[in-house]
Amino acid sequence: MHTTYSDGFLSVDELLKVAEKSVDYIAITDHDSIDGALEAYQKIDNYNLKLVLGVELSTYNKNESVHILGYFKNVDDMKKIADFLSEQKKIRSDRCLEIAKRLKMYYGLDLDTSRLMKRSCVTRGSIAHEMVRQGMPYTVQEIFEKFIGDDCKAYIPSSKISTLDGIKILRDAGAIIVLAHPVRFKINNPQEIIDMGVDGMEARYSINTKAQTERYLSLAKKNNLFVTAGSDFHYFNDSEHGDIGCVYIEGDELQEFIKRVRG
Repeated sequence: MHTTYSDGFLSVDELLKVAEKSVDYIAITDHDSIDGALEAYQKIDNYNLKLVLGVELSTYNKNESVHILGYFKNVDDMKKIADFLSEQKKIRSDRCLEIAKRLKMYYGLDLDTSRLMKRSCVTRGSIAHEMVRQGMPYTVQEIFEKFIGDDCKAYIPSSKISTLDGIKILRDAGAIIVLAHPVRFKINNPQEIIDMGVDGMEARYSINTKAQTERYLSLAKKNNLFVTAGSDFHYFNDSEHGDIGCVYIEGDELQEFIKRVRG
């Protein structure tokens, strides 16, 4: 799940308040930021929830975005990647400013980036929603399709970190590593990423079809990976991601996950 520290719409408190009504465990995994997870760690005792510490790391393989989830057993381990994420924050902030320049240059769109620069992590989703908030006459989907999508003139990759390097960074910090939403791959083969050394797979995902879920469950079993579930919540009624609690693990799958990420 994502908070206002990256490209989510809810603050940590707002997210926890809603989540406790429908789930027992929650993982806040903001894009390239641990600030939301750290805040939740300080507040979780005020809610009827259990927290898993996490982050969603942006990497690239074969010129395609590959998201890797890192789950941590304790705060000290998670803080080991703070310096790396600080560098990523600067890269993302610089990227935002360059995207704004290209939006003006190629499309005549004048984006005020002042609010975006206050975020821990600026994503394309953050930029698209800010464009809508500033009154530009497009939907978020249209903004991606016309202006900042992968093949558009204002597109700039979020990171130059290879997937293999990203896995190593997380592994060196003691993280348990999960391949996020393989259903989103257009170029990469999930097996190739698995072979780089992950521990689990987000086999249950908000936009999966039943057949896709069965495929990824089978692939996880074949590779001896544990299974996770991701609503990938950003905001309510989001066509690209799910609502809180729309997909979950329970029973043996939940117990295996908790055993791995909590020791």
